[in-house]
Amino acid sequence: MKPIVDRLENQLKGEVVFVSLDATSKYGKKTYHKYKTNQVPTFIVFDSQFKEVMRFRGRVPKPQEIFDLIK
Repeated sequence: MKPIVDRLENQLKGEVVFVSLDATSKYGKKTYHKYKTNQVPTFIVFDSQFKEVMRFRGRVPKPQEIFDLIK
């Protein structure tokens, strides 16, 4: 999955900020529970006010899906 995420991050460079967490790490577990994530991978898209605007569960979003949210 990492190569796919890396490619998506490169395609959206300068448009969005990516933060990756290991769901098994201490911080990853806290974040996992805070955002009530029940599936790995989960991608959460936040707006500039840090409000959640979209959640993708179990798959990597397509670049166009992200572009549609930020335009």
